Amino acid sequence: MLFEIVQKHYLGLETIQQAAESIRSSGTGLLRIAATPSLAMGVIPTIMKAFRQSSPGVSINLQTGGSLQIRDGLLNGIYDVGLTTSGAHFRTGEFEIEVCDESEALCAVCANSPLASKKEVAVSDFQEATLLTLNRGDDLSDLWRQTLAQHGVKPSSEIEVTYSAILCSLAAADLGIGVVSPYIKPLISDNVRFVRISPRISVKMFAIFPGHLVKSSLSQRFTRSLKETFLHNDPHVVKCGDCTE
Repeated sequence: MLFEIVQKHYLGLETIQQAAESIRSSGTGLLRIAATPSLAMGVIPTIMKAFRQSSPGVSINLQTGGSLQIRDGLLNGIYDVGLTTSGAHFRTGEFEIEVCDESEALCAVCANSPLASKKEVAVSDFQEATLLTLNRGDDLSDLWRQTLAQHGVKPSSEIEVTYSAILCSLAAADLGIGVVSPYIKPLISDNVRFVRISPRISVKMFAIFPGHLVKSSLSQRFTRSLKETFLHNDPHVVKCGDCTE
């Protein structure tokens, strides 16, 4: 416990030093972003490129982690904004949440699977299949488990992982099927097909801000750039309409 407290203390001091050095060198400051790995590797590069075109002198610190890590970092003042598709850990008065984009969840299946040629994967297709899923506490995974239960569908087994990229890698190896957000698609090889699911499941991208701090102008500008990138349907940002049928 003492080690964690000291570590957070020094992380805070290091962040202050980074911000001071950035302001001294560029006069524009430092934007500290925390994002889940699938967002950081999938769609954030395109969003960041658009942001830097309007704010070329801004220094950026991009860190990845799970929603709980992002939550702790925001509460401790380590990050200015957090990006995630799972808002379960942030629905308290401690945070301010903005919905930046909304799309449809997709089913990740092996390219050689019979399901890969279907226009949509039904909930019944999960019967007796191996369910690939993220850890409990993830909005989408929890909702899909509830959907399976409501329809009386029982997978034969379950493989639970931490990150969507790992889930897709397992799907590529034909180890099972799982439901993921569309934001992961740019990272995945041709061995995986993404197919619409029925019933439709909504996926939202959230921008999270610490409620006890005033939003920095940089974080507000970045969030606006993020929303505008999706609004203009940048071709490098995958929407549900681009999924393989």
